[in-house]
Amino acid sequence: MNMNARSMEMNAKRLTGMGAVATLALGVLVFGCVLAGTAGPREALNTRTKALHQTLATIPPLGQTITVSTSWKQLADNNIGPLTDGDLSDLEGQFAKDFNTTVLRLAPVSADWASMTTAEQSVKSTLSGTGGDPVDMEVSYRLPYTGYLRVLAGSLSVPADPFPAIINVAVTQQTAHKFGLKLGSAVRTAGPRPPSGPTPTYTFKVAAIVAEDQPASSFWEADPTLVAPELNVTPTSKYWTSGVFALPAESPVLQGDYGLSSLNVQWVLPVNFGALLGDQAQLLEAALQKIVTVVPVLTGPLAAAATLVTVSTGLQGPLITFIETAAAVDVLLWLLYVSLAVIAAIVLLLAARMIVLRRGPELTLCRARGASLLQVGFAAGRGAVVGCVPAAVIAAAVAVLLVPGAAAPGGW
Repeated sequence: MNMNARSMEMNAKRLTGMGAVATLALGVLVFGCVLAGTAGPREALNTRTKALHQTLATIPPLGQTITVSTSWKQLADNNIGPLTDGDLSDLEGQFAKDFNTTVLRLAPVSADWASMTTAEQSVKSTLSGTGGDPVDMEVSYRLPYTGYLRVLAGSLSVPADPFPAIINVAVTQQTAHKFGLKLGSAVRTAGPRPPSGPTPTYTFKVAAIVAEDQPASSFWEADPTLVAPELNVTPTSKYWTSGVFALPAESPVLQGDYGLSSLNVQWVLPVNFGALLGDQAQLLEAALQKIVTVVPVLTGPLAAAATLVTVSTGLQGPLITFIETAAAVDVLLWLLYVSLAVIAAIVLLLAARMIVLRRGPELTLCRARGASLLQVGFAAGRGAVVGCVPAAVIAAAVAVLLVPGAAAPGGW
């Protein structure tokens, strides 16, 4: 046992110029300094990332999207329209391509949706459950319905009625229950008021009763009256607001009946925060500011729509608040980092000084035998490298294992 200990001591002496205990002590010292310097910034970044994700998670689903909106009339005035499902999808894809960046990442295309929605129209039919209060009803065409609507009765594939004044619609089970609607029910509504002549009447014919899939999604949050009727009470009146879905085959009829007067078009693209890091909040805010102020890049026959749309998002306000709070915390964190670095440097310098003093006679003898300062320094440095580099590498690996994830800028 003594022979083994003596052998280890001699090996350490030969490699580093120091004894085994001194070499081990230096390695432990370097290990601790590198571990603290590596794990600290990584943990700070992880904490900030979690805080950023928690902040964004408090934003309602619709606010976690980028919304592009315009009016059907604006598009028609620029020779765009009527819009087919292919047109809606084409524009949606071009918006997604323009908005996606390395920091601003959109959700998969399956989460995107588009809509054409009318203004609220006065209901002329008598509906049960209203208490005699008037009802205003809108009709919305959505693309897609798959994944958001679950058919309970009827079908979404009913062909368009030959009469353009009749629009086949789907209603939620809440709306059907409140107003006493069933398959085949007809709801007469006042159409848009023309510049001259009598106001037309359009009939919504119930062809399907549906329930919500993904009820917490932006698809449903965008217009709660499509889920269930709402009673509005003002100082002077009470009235109901409600909504129905136009069936897929009714898109041309909807545009023909309402396009020139009261049809709004929207594209909604949810944002994906899964890969967003805490130190990227400012970059994300800058990317959002750019897309809400700069004209989107569109090509092809629909390129003229670029100047006709408005881009908005509900992410900027919470992001700015987070950035301001994080900036105040950053001052304290960087003071901590600098303090740790200074302390580590002082400790290592003291250790180096102790090693030099311990090896003083040996280094003096080397100088006496004709070794230059460079050679003496190389000999001492080689010993430090042999003892310190493995300890530093192990400390960095342990820090990565203890605190997984991305490294903070300057974490080295």
